[in-house]
Amino acid sequence: YSSDERPESGGGVYADGGTVRNCTIIGNKSYNLAGGLYQKSGATVYNCVIRDNYLKLEGGSEATKNFCFEDPKKVWNCALPVAGGLNSVTNDPAFKNAAALDFRPARGSPLVNAGTNVNYTAESVDLEGNPRIFNFGRKSSRPDIGCYETPWGTPGFLLLLK
Repeated sequence: YSSDERPESGGGVYADGGTVRNCTIIGNKSYNLAGGLYQKSGATVYNCVIRDNYLKLEGGSEATKNFCFEDPKKVWNCALPVAGGLNSVTNDPAFKNAAALDFRPARGSPLVNAGTNVNYTAESVDLEGNPRIFNFGRKSSRPDIGCYETPWGTPGFLLLLK
């Protein structure tokens, strides 16, 4: 969800029940409570990137307001600019090229293999069709945070022999 503007809460996502999983919610605006994601107490949110979302204030100015969680115990392993929910990643997500709207994690991103593994199957894929849990060509036990899964996993080393 990117560049959406809504007059009500949750410019990107308004979650009243259900699950919000492996989403990247960036660049949205709202006039009430949260520019990115508004989570009602019945909704569960995990493995999401929620950053750079805004509230439109009276007079036309804007303030950063990424999320409003009614039940932070149902929010975990999300990449947020400030702590919220459980096990949040607050570091810069290190996207490949956010200015060009490329929100795939770059090498060394704290999003890689940092998600919670909940009910993924062999058929689970990311936005580009990559396997949801992937690490150097073999299955990993943890997915990436956000809507993209990196095919390289955690950085390792290369040994060349001649």
